[in-house]
Amino acid sequence: METTTAVRPATLPRLRAWLRRYRLVCGAFLLVLLLGLPTLIVPLFTDATVFALGARTILSGGFPYRDLWDVKSPGIYFVYALAFIPLGQHIVSVRILDLANTALAMGAIYLLGRRLFGERAGIFAGCLYGIAYLTHAGFDGLGQTESFLALPVVASILLYRPTSRPRANAGVFLSGVLLGLAFSIKFSAAFYLLALPAIEVMFGEEPRRLAPAARRLSIAAGGFLTVLAVFAVYLAAGGALGDFIDIQRLHVAPYTSLHWSPPGESYLHFAGRVTHEYVTDNLYLVVPAVGALFVALAGSRRRETALVALLAIASLIGVWSQGKFYLYHWLAMTFPLAFLAGFAIDQIITFCGGQRFTLQRWTAYGLAGAFIVLLTPSLLSNPYEQYRHFLGYATGRVTQADNEGQWGPFFSLDREVLDYVRANSGGDTSLFIWGNWPVIYWWADQPLVSRFVYDTGLSADWAPAVWRDELVTDLKADPPHFIAVAGGDRQPWLRGNSNTAEELLGDYPELQQLLAQRYQQAWANDLFRVYERK
Repeated sequence: METTTAVRPATLPRLRAWLRRYRLVCGAFLLVLLLGLPTLIVPLFTDATVFALGARTILSGGFPYRDLWDVKSPGIYFVYALAFIPLGQHIVSVRILDLANTALAMGAIYLLGRRLFGERAGIFAGCLYGIAYLTHAGFDGLGQTESFLALPVVASILLYRPTSRPRANAGVFLSGVLLGLAFSIKFSAAFYLLALPAIEVMFGEEPRRLAPAARRLSIAAGGFLTVLAVFAVYLAAGGALGDFIDIQRLHVAPYTSLHWSPPGESYLHFAGRVTHEYVTDNLYLVVPAVGALFVALAGSRRRETALVALLAIASLIGVWSQGKFYLYHWLAMTFPLAFLAGFAIDQIITFCGGQRFTLQRWTAYGLAGAFIVLLTPSLLSNPYEQYRHFLGYATGRVTQADNEGQWGPFFSLDREVLDYVRANSGGDTSLFIWGNWPVIYWWADQPLVSRFVYDTGLSADWAPAVWRDELVTDLKADPPHFIAVAGGDRQPWLRGNSNTAEELLGDYPELQQLLAQRYQQAWANDLFRVYERK
């Protein structure tokens, strides 16, 4: 009884303080997540469609690469499968998972930001990440591989403790596992491995000792390699490991080395221009992040700022290393910049809010908020447009076709192909698409005719003949009722040439001959020519 009486007075204030803290954090995060509700009806972009098809393949007992040709890392298909298992194979399932991942990433960023820069800076960092992602990811960025990097990378750094206490080893091992999961989702996440030795150098125990640090890094490396081994065993068990290696060797390597740039512009100039565009489009993050570096130079939180700056550099190298500059690649920059921006805004409030008068303190908060809004008008305009359309869809004033058409007219053309196939199939709706339009396969919800769900692996300048032969063999062995040939899809950054899928048939005589001998043109719209089996 005496022990209980002694502990209780000290425990209750801590509990009340804990509840106040997390009510504030959860309230702020919920307000940010409200920005994401309209994303629930955003249709799947091409890459996200392939990820969903990969998850469907896994859940039906197949294996990626062997049964579905794609160039991405294997982890992303399992991420999508996590959405489908409890919620069903629907687009909304993916969007709910994306929102949940955003919320968890915000929480991890808050916890690490609190450790590095303080409570308020952590809240700002978490909110800035959520705002930046939900308003800037765009149709092509939602649910991308980069969307799922922040949570495992930040959680890995949270768990890694450079201490010799035995209980720290479990966290160190899990830190390596999380980085392995990030790597399994996006290979460029390998650059974040630099953060662990940096933590040892910057925050290690005094005096610095090489042997304990090397032991901890070895444990983390063991966790990282464990994840890689699990995926390797999984692919090998399904006979897909060789396909995965062939795709990386025969397609990904030459694709990454293709330093494509718009006609008349050198690749270096293109890289510099795109980087500059990212900076100018994200000033609300970049400007305070640069300010945080100056604050650190003045002597405040130098080691912590250096660690986050290293994460930003790793993200930037990851973007540059891919040989392409798609807008969604830059999402990897969001979380390290959010840390620095949150720290800078916190320092502004500390500087201004430390004055005597309450008016000055609230003026500092107002200036910080106005700074964010003025530098990024889309923080207000994007949610307004998205909610207007979302509410129209929810009340029945906007149809699914209207919703898809908001994101691109090609959705209507894709729908026309599927509608024609279903209306004229006579019960056999099997379809193969020669082009880069896998969303039709997702809507059709039927077994794939071939593992090549898009044509890039066959139509690129570096496509090996063995894959082309494989497709023709598949189509001859079990000919689909329909073959849709796409036109108007010139994608030199993917193929290395400026031809459409239809024009590329001239360089693919085996497929062209198959069409001529066994199929006849039955229907066409502005994007596709549909051939029906004779």
